[in-house]
Amino acid sequence: MRRRLASAEATATETALSLTASKVRYRALFDHAAVSLWEEDFSEVKRYLDGLETADLAELLRDDPEAVRQAAVRVDLLDVNPATVALLEAPDKAEVLAGLHCHFNAKSLEVFREELIAFVGGAERFDGEASITTFNGREIEVAISAVMVPGHAADWSRLVVSLVDISGHRRAERQTRRIARLLATTLDGYILADDKGGILEVNDAYCRMIGYPREALVEMNIRDLEATWSPEEIEGRIAEIVAAGSARFETRHRRADGSEIDLDVSTTLFFDEEEPLVAAFCRDVTEQRRARAALEASEQRYRRLMEQANDAIFLADAESGLLLDANDRALALVGRSRDELIGQPQTCLHPTDDQAKYRDTFHRHAAAGRAVGDINHVLHKDGRHIPVEISAATIDLPEGRIVQGIFRDLSHRRQAAEERRHLERQLRQAQKMETIGTLAGGIAHDFNNLLQAILGYADLGVEDTEEGSRARRDVERILTAGHRAKELVRQILTFSRQAEGERRPVQLHPIIKEAIKLLRASIPAAIEIRENIATTCPPVLADLTQIHQVVMNLATNACHAMREQGGTLEVGLAMVEVEAVIAARHPGLKPGRHVRLTVSDTGHGMTPQTVERIFDPFFTTKGVDEGTGLGLSVVHGIVTTHGGAVVVESTPGGGTTFDVYLPAVDLAQVPETTEAPAAIPGHERILYVDDDHEISTLTHEMLSRLGYQVARCHDPTTALATFRGRPNDFDLLLTDQSMGRMDGVHLVGECHAIRPDLPAILMTGFSDKGVTKLLDEHVIAALIQKPILIRELSRELRRVLDGPPTDTERAPDNGTNPNH
Repeated sequence: MRRRLASAEATATETALSLTASKVRYRALFDHAAVSLWEEDFSEVKRYLDGLETADLAELLRDDPEAVRQAAVRVDLLDVNPATVALLEAPDKAEVLAGLHCHFNAKSLEVFREELIAFVGGAERFDGEASITTFNGREIEVAISAVMVPGHAADWSRLVVSLVDISGHRRAERQTRRIARLLATTLDGYILADDKGGILEVNDAYCRMIGYPREALVEMNIRDLEATWSPEEIEGRIAEIVAAGSARFETRHRRADGSEIDLDVSTTLFFDEEEPLVAAFCRDVTEQRRARAALEASEQRYRRLMEQANDAIFLADAESGLLLDANDRALALVGRSRDELIGQPQTCLHPTDDQAKYRDTFHRHAAAGRAVGDINHVLHKDGRHIPVEISAATIDLPEGRIVQGIFRDLSHRRQAAEERRHLERQLRQAQKMETIGTLAGGIAHDFNNLLQAILGYADLGVEDTEEGSRARRDVERILTAGHRAKELVRQILTFSRQAEGERRPVQLHPIIKEAIKLLRASIPAAIEIRENIATTCPPVLADLTQIHQVVMNLATNACHAMREQGGTLEVGLAMVEVEAVIAARHPGLKPGRHVRLTVSDTGHGMTPQTVERIFDPFFTTKGVDEGTGLGLSVVHGIVTTHGGAVVVESTPGGGTTFDVYLPAVDLAQVPETTEAPAAIPGHERILYVDDDHEISTLTHEMLSRLGYQVARCHDPTTALATFRGRPNDFDLLLTDQSMGRMDGVHLVGECHAIRPDLPAILMTGFSDKGVTKLLDEHVIAALIQKPILIRELSRELRRVLDGPPTDTERAPDNGTNPNH
């Protein structure tokens, strides 16, 4: 009996010592934990909730936000650790203790409500995630673990809460789980056994750990719980403990539910009246083992991530500043090997003149624990100063404090920003050109209608006047002026991309050489022309006249820039492969093979503001009577309609270079073109529609002189009604495109619905892509560009009317064909 009392007293003493040690450990954990820990008193909250008159308190909390807010202001914050002060960005601990509810927001109140509901339901622990507001007004996401301290569950007078910042960081989530598990296993398990393995005593912590009640455990042997060793191995282990007096090892025990837990076991041998007893303190390390494995995997992943990171990463000792490690990107950033860096002071990364400043900055960052977004420079081995953005963090490791610095090379970012600004300028220029082109096209359309009347009547007037007479000469002068105006409109349409000449595969080098030959005779002797023209370039699908105009306009402008001081005009031609990266910088340019025409001068150059406007129509830096301002606008329009792009580089005083890119073509893939048949008078019946009375009268006169039978209508709806009444009385429909009540395309469609085989010709002041598509799809037979003379009109009519016979025309006429 005395022996058992002594044993009980010893057990009580050891338990008290264990509890005291546990409290000391807990206090040390609380004060020095890296995560935020709070001690809270919920007793006022409980009294408030108990005073609410409701049958279902949980339902009230779900439905009444005010009750939740009232409960929140009654939480008494007893203590917080330094990590909490840092997490909340508070001036000091006293400010945090002044009022917990100040940090609640709408999101965190929702989580607080769930915590209250859990405690109302009898839970002694709550885990969740919430959003809180720091003293600086910043909203952060945290993981919360709230645990009722044993013995305080009845009045809620003591809770321990841990908070971990999980704002986008999974490592913080793992740390939160570890801390929550650590708080849940504050006391180690305790087993007292004899030298045969028989269990004499266990504490509550071990009972919870293993899942058996104490009554069951004191009837068991270690062999009944051991899941790793055989009975013989267990006896050998006990013999070792008896011989050595103590031992520490890891093993595994079976729980009551059949599962197994990993234990870190510290054993001590002592004697009770010469009876050897073994005291074992067991710590559940199942999660620690998993965490250890995860940590090892994490370290391996970190090493891989460090090596594969796009940014340079340096590790340095926080105290001495000596470099400990660097990834490959870091080595490339400074142009040095790992052996050249490791062991050197971190100041060697920076320019020599500023090393004292960087030494102070490093130690300041190390003391503060972090630095974000500092802009500095590193020194490359070749002497270059490279701008970098530095983010640094101080990490506490068992072997000491280190500073991890992440250096992001800003030179590429700055280059990308400059390229982005360049692309934005290009886009603005393209949008401006498109707008101006639309305006120019509209003006050209109206002007062409006026020219149609002027040229048409003048053309008829030539035929009606006697050759050599004064009237004949006057009318011919009108025709000459009209043709000049027609050419001006053609330039405007070319600029606005609404007119295209006849294109065929052409070699550019003969055109360029011919243009240079013409140019030599007119330029000052002080200007030297240098040629670098490759004769082996592939052909381009182009209008020969327009390409000649491009060369002459660019070369003339270049000579004008050098007319006073003289200089060198360089003209080059080469085949180039345009890559996707280059094409993306210049709207309109596509990847693939191109022929590049280069016209460069050593003249006075242009400012960036001038470069942005050089393609605007009528913009010119030349004096009065020296230019119209259409030259480069026409160049831009021609090149763009050819599927190419114009790239300009110029600096004031440094000359100007124009690069014209035109897509190369394969001769085998280019379809052959055929000449239009000769024009002759006709006699067929034509339904002619145009709502412009002046143009209508003129065109009717032309058609009549050519011998055609013409039914003229000024209103498209009247024309459609006429056609519906007698669809077989007409051999061709000739209509204007732009009319008030119904456009020409719509009229053609309505007539084709009645008689699909009726050929139709569309007349227009300018051709858009939609009309051109109808021509390609044979909805209309021809497209006539205004202004048009009687001879051109006659050729188009004969080309359509004398075209290849249709299947219907090939069929024998037995009198039943309604179109004959």
